[in-house]
Amino acid sequence: MKQMTLLYLIILLAFTGGCGLSSGSEREKMNQESIPDTEAFKDEFTRGFMKSNKETEEGFYTFESRTEAYSMLFPVRAVISDIEYEVNGDSFEAFSIGEDKEEENYSYYIKVIFEDKKTTKNITGKLNVLSDMAGYTGEYRKEAGKEFDVYHASKEEMNYGKNVVTHLAYIKDKKTNKAISFNFNGGCTDEEKPCGLDSKNRNESFEKIVKSLIFK
Repeated sequence: MKQMTLLYLIILLAFTGGCGLSSGSEREKMNQESIPDTEAFKDEFTRGFMKSNKETEEGFYTFESRTEAYSMLFPVRAVISDIEYEVNGDSFEAFSIGEDKEEENYSYYIKVIFEDKKTTKNITGKLNVLSDMAGYTGEYRKEAGKEFDVYHASKEEMNYGKNVVTHLAYIKDKKTNKAISFNFNGGCTDEEKPCGLDSKNRNESFEKIVKSLIFK
């Protein structure tokens, strides 16, 4: 699993190396003069998921799923990997978000998987899958909400000489079979300098995304 975590961080380098492919959506036909000077909009593939070129709140746009099943906040400086993107009708979507936080001396990668299937009712099974993906062996903390339940976990480890922080979240809608998992992996850019990562405190960008989730 350490190799997989390292792979996540290596893949992150591809996020900031160039633009993705066009999705052909109406939102991507915006006049070039109206496109903000942010990574999310400069990347053509990522731009296709943004509801508007106006920030929903400072530092975040609104992401709209191609399944039309959910929306959430999206960091203005993050991009989506077109290579890893998968969608199957309105019942499955998987993609990766990456961002380089230069001012805080770290980069992160989030693997997102959405499902609308009967199997999402098997919470234990889904948490086991998420744990296996992240190489996590501990317990999850449950936060019961009015509309959905959130299961959280975090860990921190040294990986090939790098400090890697992982935050996990599994969110299950109470009224439907909709569920989504988030697997955050972050690493310090320069180990010799202070780094804005902490396994004891959930990452601010990660927390914003998770808490803003809306199932439709």
